[in-house]
Amino acid sequence: MKNLPSLLLLLGYLVACTSEQKTDINTENLVGRWQLKQAFRNEQPIETMSDLYFSFTTEGNMETNMPTGEGAATYSVSGDKIEQRNDQSQLEYRIEELTETTLILNTQVENFRFRFAMEKTE
Repeated sequence: MKNLPSLLLLLGYLVACTSEQKTDINTENLVGRWQLKQAFRNEQPIETMSDLYFSFTTEGNMETNMPTGEGAATYSVSGDKIEQRNDQSQLEYRIEELTETTLILNTQVENFRFRFAMEKTE
């Protein structure tokens, strides 16, 4: 019984450390063209972005028709974040999932949270 506080403290530490670990992102899977399968705004499905796409190259260039960052841009990946930059804007996306065929991105534009489930087409 004397060791119970120490055990609880150790358990709390282990849980905190585990929750901070991030999934490794294989950025090679990012390269290619991605087409929207499903979009959510503030956790509600939306249809207005049905033609949304992202295209990423190995040279750090990208193209999208995302209304707030439309056109050609450069990008960089750091951890689970993609940073898109062009002359007009800078956007950040969080990679929730990335496989050879699936990309799930989260971003915030103004006061709206967006989640994009994408499918690789090329």
